[in-house]
Amino acid sequence: MGTVTIETKNPTSSIRLLRLLLLEQDASDAAKILRELKDSGLEISPCIAGDAQEFKKALNSGRFDALISAGRLADVDGQEVLHELRKNHGDTPLLLVSGESEEKAA
Repeated sequence: MGTVTIETKNPTSSIRLLRLLLLEQDASDAAKILRELKDSGLEISPCIAGDAQEFKKALNSGRFDALISAGRLADVDGQEVLHELRKNHGDTPLLLVSGESEEKAA
């Protein structure tokens, strides 16, 4: 999916950009997440990966301040994402987003 530039409400702010890796295969969902983050006032520099290959390529290309991931994609699930993240970037926070309504399923 590539890199997306997000304009912020306060372009003169001295707060540094949050380097965010977003793992989401649905472009509409990715746009909604980025819009919510932007509307909350965060200044972000997102990289969007839509599958396992793009995710691994992004991880190998640089450091991220945080990762937001769908709980399950067509070719990777949250456990695999966590394992790969810890193996390469052990201190990067991860937020797994699940559409499951039951805690056990999530």
